[in-house]
Formats: sequence, C-alpha cells, structure tokens
Amino acid sequence: MENKQVLQEARRVLNQEAEALRIMALGLGEAFEQAVSVLSACKGKVVVSGVGKSELVGKKIAATFTSTGTPAICMHATDALHGDIGLVQTGDVAILISRSGATEEVLTLLPVLRARDIQVIGVTCFADSPLARNCDIHLLIEGKEEACPHGLAPTTSTTATLALGDALAVCLLRIRSFSDLDFARAHPAGSLGRRLTLKAKDLIRREAAIVQPDTPMEKVILSITAGRSGASVVVNAENIVVGIITDGDLRRLITGTKDFRNIPAEQVMSSNPKTISPDIPAHEALLFMEEARISQLILTHPDHTLAGIIHIHDLIAEGIRA
Repeated sequence: MENKQVLQEARRVLNQEAEALRIMALGLGEAFEQAVSVLSACKGKVVVSGVGKSELVGKKIAATFTSTGTPAICMHATDALHGDIGLVQTGDVAILISRSGATEEVLTLLPVLRARDIQVIGVTCFADSPLARNCDIHLLIEGKEEACPHGLAPTTSTTATLALGDALAVCLLRIRSFSDLDFARAHPAGSLGRRLTLKAKDLIRREAAIVQPDTPMEKVILSITAGRSGASVVVNAENIVVGIITDGDLRRLITGTKDFRNIPAEQVMSSNPKTISPDIPAHEALLFMEEARISQLILTHPDHTLAGIIHIHDLIAEGIRA
C-alpha cells in the first residue's frame, strides 16, 4: 500500500466512525433518557459486562462512571457466570454489551440478573436481537458495518459503544452536579487532582529568608543564600511585609556600590512587592507568577502579615501547570 493509499484508508476509517457517531447522536431518544434516569436513581453500583472487545470497552465505561461520581465495576461475562456474579446485589443496575445482541455468555446472564431483581440496559447494534428484546432498556449503537475492510474486526461498533458510554457518564455527571473539586477528590494522585486541590500554602518554603528593615546587607546576603529562594522578604516588627530583596537587587547593589555590607535592607528592598493569599490554588499562583515574570511570590494573610514565600520551581516540580 502506497503512502497516498494509507492516508486514504485512514481517512475512510475515521470518516466512517465519525458518521456513525453523528447518526447515533441524531437517533438518541426516549430509551437513552430512561437509561440515564435508571442509572441516576441507582442505589448500588453499575455493573458493566460483555465478552471480548465489548468487555474491554466496558472496562473504560465503568472507569469513566466511577471517576465521575457513578460507582461502577466491569466483569467479564464468563467470569460472572463462574462466581463473580456474587458481587452483584439488589439495587445495582447492569449494562450488558454485545454487538450482535446474541452473545451466549451475555444472554445466559439475563435470567441470573433477573433473579436478583437487577434492571438491565442492553447495548447492541441490532434492535431485533435476543438481548434487545429481553433487556429492560435497549440502547442501539451504530456499527452494523464495521470500518474493518472485511467487516469483521470490531471498529465502528466499539467506537460507538465507547462514545455512548461517555454520553451516559457526562449526563450523570451533570445530574449529580459533580464538580471539578469532586473530580479532584477522585484523582488525588494525578496532575489533575494536584492542580485542583493543591494550595499555594502547601508549597511554602520552610527555609525562606526573612529579614528586618534595619538588617545590614551582609546578613541579608547570607540569609538569601541559606534560604535558596533567590530572595529575602523584609518584614517589620509586626511581621507585616514591607519589601523584598531579590538576586537582581543584589547584583545592582554590588555593581554600583563598593562598600554595601552595612547598608540596611530598607535602602535596597523593593517596596510594595507582589503578594497573594496562601489559600489560592497553586495553579493560579503559578499563572500569577508567569504573568508578573517573577520566580518568587510572597504569601500574606488578610492583615498583610507574612505567611511564607513560594518559588516557581517548586510548583513546576509538583507538576502544576498554569
């Protein structure tokens, strides 16, 4: 296959799958609304099941449900028939996925679920299939014609099923008023979770350099070196921030003054430095620093007393992005 043919084939596949999604979106109706209603009222968990590629897609659907406020699990239909069905309890809702709607293992699950009084949502490509006729709610997906040139490998049907699962999850997310903070609580270890939960105060440098207005520059330089923040915060007797001395201030001082060791900090500091609340999200603090083109940022309480200082390198090291 030549390069031109490769691109043509790739575009054919993508266009066919995109068209399937468009058709499916137009065809959504009462059954979808009923499915969302049943899922949103579920007192237990959503149990997604299938065989082969359907089960693999089901894993992603269940994972998306769980991470957006709808507890869900995925079990292979065969495993369910050999003991895993014990995880299913009254109050759960089942989503059974089968392209043909005639997968033997999936159909065998139906009476087992019925015996446990479980509502079943069937997802198939065929409205006249056994699963479609015997489930409580049937969701029709596009995929009778797969993008595979032989019409065999699940391609269009799996894409459509995956997209349908996303549509269900997002609708449920909105119904539950699932917020970005809720999402962060479900993803505490990821970069998204850190972005939404980490506060500026969580990154305060304990070794930050703090000096008084009358501190001689010789000691200021030593404090900046020890603090490793490239700056020293100047506070008065009430711990109110009155200025900041940065590496840039030191370079200018050294360049223009021969004997600077005993010059007090207040004569070198930049007054009215940029400050921010310690409770502001870390990613907002990073954005503030980038816009102000500064690498250190002072955190102050409402009464202007010093809370601490943060450095841009620490935010970046935590995976925070503006």
